[in-house]
Amino acid sequence: MWFSPTTTQCGVLGASAYGARHVIASRDTYDLIAERGEADMKSEIERFPRLFRAAESVPGLTWPNMVFERALTLWLGSLEVQIMQLGRGHTKGDTVVWLPAERILFSGDLVEFDATPYAGDCYFEDWPATLDAVAALKPAKLVPGRGAALQTADAVARGLRGRATSSPSSTPP
Repeated sequence: MWFSPTTTQCGVLGASAYGARHVIASRDTYDLIAERGEADMKSEIERFPRLFRAAESVPGLTWPNMVFERALTLWLGSLEVQIMQLGRGHTKGDTVVWLPAERILFSGDLVEFDATPYAGDCYFEDWPATLDAVAALKPAKLVPGRGAALQTADAVARGLRGRATSSPSSTPP
């Protein structure tokens, strides 16, 4: 199984490398792949030639075969995994993975801790409300799209406010 929180990871950079039977994406991510996947793949290959030394080996776009609207819950044995689209931010297809029993959130690029986010196709007006929806889950730990894992509730709160400190698990000054 392969889950894609963003268009680039699923449609452009080739989830096919993982050989997954199931490729999961939100409807909005699927639509972004249809709209601009080919152009994005071409752009990525041209911009990052060192990452694509064998670009001809990429079989093309990988299309999701499990598409959901708003939320999808999976059970991996006894582990509940919720895949949710809480709102727009980094892209219109932003999706998070939430482990409710563990209170661990994988935010994708909605949270880019102590890093400069790429904002070329973001939704500036919607992003703060989407981060509020992330905060409402009250994650104890958060794995951002970029930056160090936030391993305490305090660090998560700072990360969601965009305030980095010298250590993501340290207390604020």
